[in-house]
Amino acid sequence: NELLMCCCCNEHVCVKSLWAEYVWMGIPEVYGDMLRDCFNITWVQSNSSNDQICEICITQLRNATHFKQKVLQCQAGLRKQVLSTY
Repeated sequence: NELLMCCCCNEHVCVKSLWAEYVWMGIPEVYGDMLRDCFNITWVQSNSSNDQICEICITQLRNATHFKQKVLQCQAGLRKQVLSTY
């Protein structure tokens, strides 16, 4: 059997596809979509065994996605606050 290595770090053996939908804490996640939305990194979607991601990279991707969302929400709040003072 061929070991499937992570397409993000190429260090860890993986069991999760970039393109399958997984649910984490009640929230659906597609890791390929998260990479695109957070970092503007795209892969051509395929069912290739090369499109795998490890749990360590999933955790880092999840944290980066949440941080980006927090920054965007903060910026929207600050813009709203600035506009309301004028």
